[in-house]
Amino acid sequence: MLSTYFIQKFLKQKIVPKSTIALGTSSVSLQVLKELAIHNVINDLDLKLVPTSTDIAHLAHEFNIRLSPINHKIDLCIDFADYADSYFNYIKTSTQSLIRDKMVAKYAKENMVFAYEEDFNAQNIPAIPLEVSRFGTHLIEKELFAFGDAKIRTTKLGQRYKTLETNYIIDLKLNTKILDFDDLDYKLNTIPGILETGLFVSYADKLFTVNKTKIKEELNKIR
Repeated sequence: MLSTYFIQKFLKQKIVPKSTIALGTSSVSLQVLKELAIHNVINDLDLKLVPTSTDIAHLAHEFNIRLSPINHKIDLCIDFADYADSYFNYIKTSTQSLIRDKMVAKYAKENMVFAYEEDFNAQNIPAIPLEVSRFGTHLIEKELFAFGDAKIRTTKLGQRYKTLETNYIIDLKLNTKILDFDDLDYKLNTIPGILETGLFVSYADKLFTVNKTKIKEELNKIR
C-alpha cells in the first residue's frame, strides 16, 4: 500500500489542471482516487475522470468529480503493475477488467505505471491473468497447460471471480521465463476464448519504480 504522503506529492507534481484522467481497475486506484478528489477540490483543478469501474464511478460521484466517456480524450492514465521491465512491459494481477485496463492505457496520451522496486526486472514473475469467456472455460484452461499451471480465479467464498464484463479470469503461472513479451501475448491470444491478457506489451510511457514512501527511479519511453 502506498503512503498517503507519497500519493499527495505525486499528484501535486504530475497532475495538470483541466486534465481528463483514467485509473486502472486495480484496488490501489480507489486509494489514489480519494487523494485525487481532495487535490482537485483544494487546487480547483477542474479534473474529469473516465469511469473504468462502478466503484470508481461511485467514488467520483461522491467527491463531485465530473465523469467523461472513453471516446473523448484521455490525457493521463495511471495504473499499478505487479511486474515491470526496462522495455516498458508490465503485468498487472489486480484487475476488475483487463479489457478496460488495456483500452484506457492504449488510448491515453500518456500512461504512467507504478511498480514496487522489488517487482522491477524481478526473477519471479507473477501468474499472468487472462480474461476469458465463460463458455468452454475448462477447454481454455486445458489449452493453457502447455504454458504452465492454469487456475480459474475464485473469490474468498469459493465462487468464480467475474470481471465487470462478467467474464472469468484464469491465472497462468508460466513454467518458463518470458523471453519475448510480444510473442507470448500473440500466442495466448490465438487460443479461442481468451479475450484479453494481463501482458501489457510496451504500454507504459512513464514507469516509476517505488517503495511505499518515494519514487526510486523514473523511466521515460523515447517516442
